[in-house]
Amino acid sequence: MAESPRERVLSALLFLSKEELLEINQKINTLLNSNIDAGDAMKTYFRELTKTNKLQAVKEYKEKTGCGLKEAKEFIDSL
Repeated sequence: MAESPRERVLSALLFLSKEELLEINQKINTLLNSNIDAGDAMKTYFRELTKTNKLQAVKEYKEKTGCGLKEAKEFIDSL
């Protein structure tokens, strides 16, 4: 069974140093306290990727969200 995106992140975190984890924590807090809309940032990222490589955009969206191929393609097509 394939790891979910969340499981991959948690596995990767196990190998980070205390300093690296503190830096990540600081960046997360900065994002949470900013006016950045994560949904808009994600759409912008995939919109730009779609311009150069639509297939890669679908694949990456599918991997990052854990959704199915159909849902990933529909999301990318909607951009």
